[in-house]
Amino acid sequence: MVRDGVIQRFAYELSHEFLRRFLEETEPAPEGIGERSFPALTRLGSERGLLLDGWDVWSGHREAR
Repeated sequence: MVRDGVIQRFAYELSHEFLRRFLEETEPAPEGIGERSFPALTRLGSERGLLLDGWDVWSGHREAR
């Protein structure tokens, strides 16, 4: 169970890092992307059509951990 939790956390944090990097590369004004909170970053990704589910679903998963 612990191993599965570690793997899930790693995958989740990795996806968050890729989202941040992608937005820094593609946004017209990338200043401040790195300082955004996790919910704000997922909300922006959702607005850009990068997430399959809404940002609230992603934020809820993170809070459940």
